[in-house]
Amino acid sequence: AAFGARSGVIPAHTQLVICRWFAKTAVLADAAGKRRTRVGAAARHGLQRGLPAGFDVYLARHAGPRLRLEYRVAQDGAAFACAIRLGDLVGVVLFEEPRPGLRPEKALLHIGPPQTRRITWAQLPTVQSIDESLRSRQRARRVASS
Repeated sequence: AAFGARSGVIPAHTQLVICRWFAKTAVLADAAGKRRTRVGAAARHGLQRGLPAGFDVYLARHAGPRLRLEYRVAQDGAAFACAIRLGDLVGVVLFEEPRPGLRPEKALLHIGPPQTRRITWAQLPTVQSIDESLRSRQRARRVASS
């Protein structure tokens, strides 16, 4: 199984490994596309050390038959979204500097940043397709009052 045993708590260091793996894979999918890349050099290089600002990573389980690797990329203005399925695990990576304005439409498990919450594998919601997990909506933005 990808990312080791899937029971109990997901330790913080494993959460970071998962976040970085999905983010790096999403960046490769972005760079391989025919459109202009949305993830700048500083953010790409920052993945060598951790999960840079501008990235949000969500997890879910896929209910269908296991596949080795499947992904979808979506762009909305300056925002970039990528859903990646590895076996029964689905990661959704959102990127926009300075912070993603999108969030998944479906209630997926947000694992990064930060990797400080106690998260268990049992908390992962189930999706029927990576397309379902990729649907997103604008995050409510606070408006400063004067």
